[in-house]
Amino acid sequence: MSHQPPRRRWRLQRLALTPDYDDRAYDSPIPLQRYWQRTRYRHIVELAAERGRVLDVGCGSSRILSGLPSGSIGLDILLGKLRHARKFGRPLVQGNATRLPFPDATFPCVVCSEVIEHVPRDAPILDELTRVLAPGGRLVIGTPDYGRWEWVAMERLYQVAAPDGYADQHITHYTRATLTALLAGRGLAVEEARYIGRGELILALRKLA
Repeated sequence: MSHQPPRRRWRLQRLALTPDYDDRAYDSPIPLQRYWQRTRYRHIVELAAERGRVLDVGCGSSRILSGLPSGSIGLDILLGKLRHARKFGRPLVQGNATRLPFPDATFPCVVCSEVIEHVPRDAPILDELTRVLAPGGRLVIGTPDYGRWEWVAMERLYQVAAPDGYADQHITHYTRATLTALLAGRGLAVEEARYIGRGELILALRKLA
């Protein structure tokens, strides 16, 4: 990417689909983006701590993977992001979140952050996350809460400031109420809820026996 003009290179580095986007955003020169990435990292790593081996579904190139327990696995559909994520020293699998290549009840903890809003509502991603989670295990799932005016306002501002960004790729809009109900219908009970900037929701849920 070094042969690109500086302005073009900076724009490409902001795009969510670039292989190093998630990793780079952790040290972003943009204060809000840096705060958001670091706060997400802290919440998810804390919520997944001491839960044993973790499957990070849609791991991308995020540093979250590096903060998970030894033996944790990262899965993503984009090979470029997985190549970048090798630096974190965790096993990696290329795969589709709607058809996870693992047996039932494999993991005591499953993480899925900033993924489900990019997947059609009728896709079986929530079923798959639940299926590979062991009874009594924890699911940590994060997504924008479209029931919060703060998130809706931020997304609109982002679309104006960065029209080549990823906000328009959010094809499914969840609220805390709708997501909680969908997961409850799959046998998951909320144990904790956190927010980033009063807009991005992170839920920790337990799979009932």
